[in-house]
Amino acid sequence: MSAILSTFLSKTSINGLLNRGKMFVFSTDRINTFLDIPPEWISADKKLLDLGAGDGGITAKLSGIYGTIYTTEMSQVPIYLKVMQWRLRQQNFLEEDVEKWSSTARQYNLISALNLLDRSVYLTAVFPLFLLSFCF
Repeated sequence: MSAILSTFLSKTSINGLLNRGKMFVFSTDRINTFLDIPPEWISADKKLLDLGAGDGGITAKLSGIYGTIYTTEMSQVPIYLKVMQWRLRQQNFLEEDVEKWSSTARQYNLISALNLLDRSVYLTAVFPLFLLSFCF
């Protein structure tokens, strides 16, 4: 199956389509501890922006902490083959514009870029936008 798909999809998109190749960064308990989530935390009114969310596997770990989740994903494939965006929509994550997220008035409680950890060029480019964003 992979051999056939590789003629028109990247390896990342193939893994997303076939629902394989998941990354493990942290457990739900570990992220709660790391973020120091208090017992009185009400997730319903909290917003998360996950930059480069991939297939949403890591994002899903945060979905119990944040009631509304926005994602960006820019997998380099033709518009009709946006596998990762399709996977994100399956999980009811909202799609944020990759180019415009930092210029909206929307406030986020957390901006995550965990899927970009291995892409220092992207992190360097978005860091100034983090500082200018309405994240509080």
